[in-house]
Amino acid sequence: MSRSILSRLGAGLVATALVAGGSLLMAAPASAAGEPNTITVANTAFQSGAGWGEGIKVAGTDFPATTEITVAAGVGNGQSGDGWGSTTVTTDANGAFSTTLIPENGPTNVREGFTASVVASYPDPDPLAEEGARIFSNAVELQIADFVPAPFTTTIDPICISGVDAATTGVNVSATGFGQFEEGVVYTLTDAAGTQIGDAEPVNIDETGSVAGTLTLQTTLDGVPSGPIADGVYTITFTGSVTTAGLVTVGNCDAPVTPAEVVPAAPQLANTGSSDAGILVGGSALLLLVGAALMVARRRQNAAA
Repeated sequence: MSRSILSRLGAGLVATALVAGGSLLMAAPASAAGEPNTITVANTAFQSGAGWGEGIKVAGTDFPATTEITVAAGVGNGQSGDGWGSTTVTTDANGAFSTTLIPENGPTNVREGFTASVVASYPDPDPLAEEGARIFSNAVELQIADFVPAPFTTTIDPICISGVDAATTGVNVSATGFGQFEEGVVYTLTDAAGTQIGDAEPVNIDETGSVAGTLTLQTTLDGVPSGPIADGVYTITFTGSVTTAGLVTVGNCDAPVTPAEVVPAAPQLANTGSSDAGILVGGSALLLLVGAALMVARRRQNAAA
């Protein structure tokens, strides 16, 4: 997500500054029906962190005929803006168009003093216009409901893996239930005796309050990978505003395994589930992660703790 600070606003341009495709777009005041370069949006209500569903359905009238139009969505306050994404569409012989915009980013919570909106624009055809000048439509405001965290879950796949595969192909892991773009979330790995292996590693939480990725597990010697980890049952724990934990097993997957019970950090237990959003980042810890039988626990962190 990019951000641009406007050093100056052109005369008559107010409301929203959107960054889309590397270009700074500034939306003009809302137009009355029948005025040139007018857009309407069929669906304006969205949930922060819940995606765009079928997209933003935009229609335009009274634009120049057979002209390429850029339709963009984002948030701004007239001085700075965050672009969520854009698309292009060509008007028909009557200067009309209809398109569905599914931005690459967002929707996210709208900060106080900012407005989420959609705007359309095209290059200013006036030969005397400044290079890069554009003509803008009215801005249509989007209503973005505040983010609501998903149920807290941890999912690991496959649920059992050999030591060799754990050190090479690794496993897929995801966790949900955190705040949007929450900072300070870490994961740790402990063995069956409760001993932490390696350091706590930070993870990046995305706009959905989730994290996911593929992790490998291996021992290291002075920071250098030295081979597979020992067979056994391990616990991977994500800790932030909530705590979720899953049991993981390395060993002979042909033999039936009855995992031990996860012991949560607090007595309150969470439901199990799955998630497939976000990007998990880990450092060069002693080991990263393996898949195994899944149980999930969580606790709401106490600020006084």
